[in-house]
Amino acid sequence: MSREAMTVVYWTKPEKRRDAEGTWADTGGQVATRVHVSRDAESCVCGPAIPSDATIVAVTADWHELTTCYNCAYRLWPDHAPPGYVRPCNSQDFPPRRECPHEPGNGRDPTSCRTCTPSPGLVSVDPALVAGETADREPAETLPRWTIPTPYAVARCGTCGLPISAGELISIEYQAGVVHARCPSDTSS
Repeated sequence: MSREAMTVVYWTKPEKRRDAEGTWADTGGQVATRVHVSRDAESCVCGPAIPSDATIVAVTADWHELTTCYNCAYRLWPDHAPPGYVRPCNSQDFPPRRECPHEPGNGRDPTSCRTCTPSPGLVSVDPALVAGETADREPAETLPRWTIPTPYAVARCGTCGLPISAGELISIEYQAGVVHARCPSDTSS
């Protein structure tokens, strides 16, 4: 992996909001862009040209500690991955996390290691979640739901689509997948 110095940069752009008619209107304010990475200080790794009034954050080989642009990190990772870090999986996964210390050099996420992140174990099944008449249900609907604290960093409920926060009780269903333990749109309980 190459450890060449990269230019870390951001700039501001006009803030726009959608008006009542559905068109984008300039609010008169400025909003900062994500923090991008550039190899040549002319264009970002993710594509856009760097404007002349851009702010240079740093010129460093440790670009991964400063960037917030997922596209820049994604494109640089194969050839310029920092040793000892896990590749970000989405735009909220910044700054990059350290890899699992039990398998150094593999870029393994510590959340997938049983030693770093022990399994929370199963919590008893809430009878209210599986109660109800079973004669008129499909066989898949009669399967028990396992209720556990969510091990996922970012997840969405398969029933209502709302985000599930870390540590929140979830149910793993046969057809719906991961859902809130007490989903507001769940009609089975």
